Amino acid sequence: MIEFASFVLDKAGAEIPSMWVLDEWLRELKKDKVPFRGMVHINFMVAREYEMTPEEIRVNSRKPFYSHPRQAAMYIMTEFDHKQKDIAKFYDVHRTDVSYAKMRVEEKMRDNVIYRKNIENLVHKICYSD
Repeated sequence: MIEFASFVLDKAGAEIPSMWVLDEWLRELKKDKVPFRGMVHINFMVAREYEMTPEEIRVNSRKPFYSHPRQAAMYIMTEFDHKQKDIAKFYDVHRTDVSYAKMRVEEKMRDNVIYRKNIENLVHKICYSD
């Protein structure tokens, strides 16, 4: 847990994470129910899977290098019952972008078995990471 916190803060580099992100992370740390399924943790795990930093996923770009991992992270967050408005605030996008990301990932999962297995394995890593 401490390693996760230091990674997030170290990788932020010159750009310090917003206060909302830090508040959200601290709020999730205090939860007793499901501490590892928070938005910051999901963002971190998806970034690690795609060999990016957590801040790179949050870059507001339409390039596939950035948008595909971000869409996957948004989809996983909705699967863990995070509200679309909170996800949109986390990524600084409109709520409809979150629903579009969910639709795109579901569409890719229907069309491509390998992509579906990759997303399922990523969800498994998020649930059982230490």
